[in-house]
Amino acid sequence: MGYTLRIAVTVLACLILIISLPVAMCADNGVKVYMPTTSTVTVDQIPFIYNGSFVVLNDGHRDGVYTIRVSVDYPDSIRWVNISRSVFVLKPGETEIVHFSIGILPDQAQPGYYDFIFTPTLLPDQVEPYMDPFANYVSIIDKFRFTVIIPDTLGASLMSYPEEAPPGTPVVFEEDADGRKDLIQYPAPLDEDRTVTLIDRAIRLNSPGNTVVGETVPLSVTIFREMTDAGITIMCVSPDGTLYPVEDNSFTFDREGKWAAIVLVGNEILLGKPIDVVSGRALFTIPDMGTLMAALALLLLLSVIPIWIFTGRREKIVTEDPYSDISYKAYVVKKYMGKFDKSRLKRTIDFLWDEYNDLLKQGVEGRKEEARASLEELRRLAKPEKN
Repeated sequence: MGYTLRIAVTVLACLILIISLPVAMCADNGVKVYMPTTSTVTVDQIPFIYNGSFVVLNDGHRDGVYTIRVSVDYPDSIRWVNISRSVFVLKPGETEIVHFSIGILPDQAQPGYYDFIFTPTLLPDQVEPYMDPFANYVSIIDKFRFTVIIPDTLGASLMSYPEEAPPGTPVVFEEDADGRKDLIQYPAPLDEDRTVTLIDRAIRLNSPGNTVVGETVPLSVTIFREMTDAGITIMCVSPDGTLYPVEDNSFTFDREGKWAAIVLVGNEILLGKPIDVVSGRALFTIPDMGTLMAALALLLLLSVIPIWIFTGRREKIVTEDPYSDISYKAYVVKKYMGKFDKSRLKRTIDFLWDEYNDLLKQGVEGRKEEARASLEELRRLAKPEKN
């Protein structure tokens, strides 16, 4: 009877997993933009005003915090743009209509083509693993290009518009009397769907996932490696898009809805976490798809584990392996190798080898060969090719 029951549980778990997989697999990367039908406008008179909108969809499987980034190829034209919502929260399947306007005054009009790149961005809720000592804040994005044409026939007589203006000026790390300043860098594209922002500090946002109206909750950041928190601020975003600064590492939510806590360095938003605020006492929260899938996987695992594990044998089944951690760090460095300069890459590899050798000296057991193979591969990839 016990064997039959285990078989029944296994079959049931497999069926639930199979039914749930299409739901999870149909989810995309979390952000999708439906652009306006018009992507190019020609200015016919000055002053000029154009109103448009686009739709942002959360096509992922968990709540996310979104911001709208806009980049331009002619720096002064950023002053022409206004958007209705800069930060908002979307549940899976939800959409947000973002309205934008472009206004040009007579003293701003110059003949030329002006591109505006709208980039709806799904903010990360934590920093990716980092090395020496840069942290990677990888955002998921979608984007579209909107072009404004000011024709020569308008007779503008200001400075000539450059044929190929640079796509923005990165903010770089500067030196001062006290050494290198902690300054953010310009977000750089990783590929068509992601951008990465590099900063000197690895920051963790400490916030609850849900709370109730009127309750004061702690909100704080943790800065790793004891670096400065200069320039870092926390803000809360209400369901209607209002931004509130967080003071004294706490905040009281005054209404229901999907709030967000965001971390900024200067004017750049690095991290975002959704916070579900309800009235009264939160008794039950429906888990997201990731939690459900993890629960189903655990159910399936338990249904096929030999029964002898639970009858007398009390060995520790899972142990933490520091060598696996080294292997993973090596993987991250390989993934972002193009973001390292030569000296920083060398220091990073040396750091990992020192960590590996320290473990060997201490006699720590684990996947030594796997870690060594990962480090040797990393060292080979870092060596310049000889002609």
